[in-house]
Amino acid sequence: MPSNLSRLRRWFAAAIVAALLVVAGTYFYARHRVQNALKQIPGKIGLEIKQPPAVLLFPNLSQGRTLFTIQASKAVQFKNGGHTELHDVQITLYGSDSTRFDQIRGTDFEYDQQTGNVIAKGEVLIDLQSNPKAY
Repeated sequence: MPSNLSRLRRWFAAAIVAALLVVAGTYFYARHRVQNALKQIPGKIGLEIKQPPAVLLFPNLSQGRTLFTIQASKAVQFKNGGHTELHDVQITLYGSDSTRFDQIRGTDFEYDQQTGNVIAKGEVLIDLQSNPKAY
């Protein structure tokens, strides 16, 4: 009888180890599938994202003069639609005849490259200054 009890204990231990291996395997397989699914979400909803470099300059030229520049520490550019989300932004406006030197600062903006519109998504600070050395 002791050998049957010893054998039964071994089978029971082997069944527990096998069950633990099946549970662990299922967990890691599901984790792998979820990580791959999260990477595919932007493509499935038709949203393609490009990550431009950390510091960006968007100069706007008209008749050889810079009308304004946009500097951002971080930008997320969407391929579809030409929209760009900008973070930690400083916009410098020069005016059509370079008599102005106005600055707008804020944390979140959206820039539409097709229309040239810049939209603030929060609080902004505006500093209005004339440029006496423009002439």
